[in-house]
Amino acid sequence: MSIDSLLLLSALGLATISGQWPLQQAWLSAKLAALLLYIGLGMVALHWGRNRVERGAALGAAILTFAYIVGVATSRQPIPW
Repeated sequence: MSIDSLLLLSALGLATISGQWPLQQAWLSAKLAALLLYIGLGMVALHWGRNRVERGAALGAAILTFAYIVGVATSRQPIPW
């Protein structure tokens, strides 16, 4: 849980330092929302999943979410494809 908190605080700190508030930049809002989803999926995959199928599905969705975050970060577009 502390790593998730550190990840989220780092994202908000970088947005503050660079002067790019998430609600002013569409791509940054999308990236922040995807980060929250990624944290939630990670929690399901590692802790809250009831069986292997649920945990595996959460892991796959977390990997896709991570790929989306990387795509948004590199293209600076909310829809990077």
